[in-house]
Amino acid sequence: PDALDPIQFTAAEGQGEYASFFRAVLEEEYPVRSLLNGVYNKVAWDFPWLLPDGTGASADADTYTDQFLEWSAERDGPWAACVNFMDAHAPYEPSDEHDNWGGNQLRSVQNKVEKPVWSFHGGDEPWWQARALDALYDGCIRQVDAEIARIVSMLRERGEFENTLLVVTSDHGEGFGEPSRLKRDTRVVGHVEGIHERLLHVPLVVKRPESNGGVRIQKPATLTRFPDVVQSELNGGDTNFVPDGPVIASSHGLTEPNMRLAREYCGDDELWRFRGTMRAVYNHEDGVEKSATWEDTNASVTCINASTSYLSGRGDDVRTRVDSVFNELNDVDVRESFDLDDVDSDVERRLQDLGYAD
Repeated sequence: PDALDPIQFTAAEGQGEYASFFRAVLEEEYPVRSLLNGVYNKVAWDFPWLLPDGTGASADADTYTDQFLEWSAERDGPWAACVNFMDAHAPYEPSDEHDNWGGNQLRSVQNKVEKPVWSFHGGDEPWWQARALDALYDGCIRQVDAEIARIVSMLRERGEFENTLLVVTSDHGEGFGEPSRLKRDTRVVGHVEGIHERLLHVPLVVKRPESNGGVRIQKPATLTRFPDVVQSELNGGDTNFVPDGPVIASSHGLTEPNMRLAREYCGDDELWRFRGTMRAVYNHEDGVEKSATWEDTNASVTCINASTSYLSGRGDDVRTRVDSVFNELNDVDVRESFDLDDVDSDVERRLQDLGYAD
């Protein structure tokens, strides 16, 4: 504790900044202790099963909350911020205060999993363990909820809450062994690929400036409308996250680093499970209906709420519906490949952190 804290360093500088961390270590009063902290943190990231229960490798949510509240207090005019909490990522390690459903036994189970996601896909660990870890995940979500509450409380105390557009959402959900409706004998675990509701149906809570009361939206929404919502608020409009047409989603297989893990843990004969493009089209008529396709498989799924959905049909009409929507899309010439020589070191590091580059 009297040396450089790598968790605080990572929160401020980002992951992968090894040279910067080493320079910071040399400037510390206790460089050896600081370096040991860094080694310990690296082991906690890559080899968590080697360390005692309760070891964490990323900054807890309160670190980012503290930084945001300090930063926002220094603003003397309008500001915009994105606070990204990582607590609900594997390994799931909620604090004792928020770990209402997990406990030491589940933490022990988690610590014995060699590689999250792939140990389950490869059959090294039973699927019941993946399902059981959902209890620790819930504690992590509760921990993030507490930090969001702390932000809201401070914004109220400062008199800024009423004039702030606040959006609480997530980039993805998490699978814990739910059967896929498109791929036979395949389950969803983690979030490396897929279009299952556990991954796509994420929270979206919006508090508009000077709004009173609330309303629950039953129609499919899309985060691609985020810029439109912000611009609408600046102009005094009332645009929301629900588009006029259908909401779509797709998944295009694994990144190359994850494909290597799939090959290592599952073998070449099982790689078919992780290839190919999955597409989904959401419509709202009598409830939310998802039409989905992958390879020569299709499925119609009725979505009741965030945790309840069921297979409601198959047939050529499902594929026709999906194809008709996706065929209407315009190609915006997004780059599909790149050479690291074309990007600067900061972009390269961020791509590596996200798993898109070696």
